[in-house]
Amino acid sequence: MCALNAELLVYNGNKEWYYTPYLRDGGKGHKVGWDPALFQFPCKCCGSEQHGLFHHKLDKIGLYEEARIKCPVVAYGDVYDIMSEMLMSRKYRPDPNRLAQLHGHDPNEIPAAISLLRRQGAGRHMFEDQLVKLEHEATQICYEIRSGWTFKRMISNEDEYSELDIIETQ
Repeated sequence: MCALNAELLVYNGNKEWYYTPYLRDGGKGHKVGWDPALFQFPCKCCGSEQHGLFHHKLDKIGLYEEARIKCPVVAYGDVYDIMSEMLMSRKYRPDPNRLAQLHGHDPNEIPAAISLLRRQGAGRHMFEDQLVKLEHEATQICYEIRSGWTFKRMISNEDEYSELDIIETQ
């Protein structure tokens, strides 16, 4: 039998904190209503090996553990929005704008991101048409953003070749 001896301090996108029960099962860190995989690598949204969907840390005295959204691509801004979503195909849904931004609005980076998402992230639970739509939307966003950029040719005095610098215009 697990004993309730801590609370999970959850941060949402509105800069508010919430408390939820937290159970420890012999030091294994079993969370009530919280899948431990949400805190582990790879990310359940984008598939990155660099972070989990949620970030968590235990405070110094061990009474509270923070939970925040860590994935820069997930469409939700609030931990509870993710937890309350019932459909697995939408639960860890990536946002095409955030996906494009994360990859520097480079349309050539999007297929690799979708491939990773398909193998290790939310794409495992998404329908093929949802993945195709996500890739198309993210690629279109990349092209739209890049179309607003001004390219300026700069010539180096030391070398006889030129380089392109990208200057983003607003």
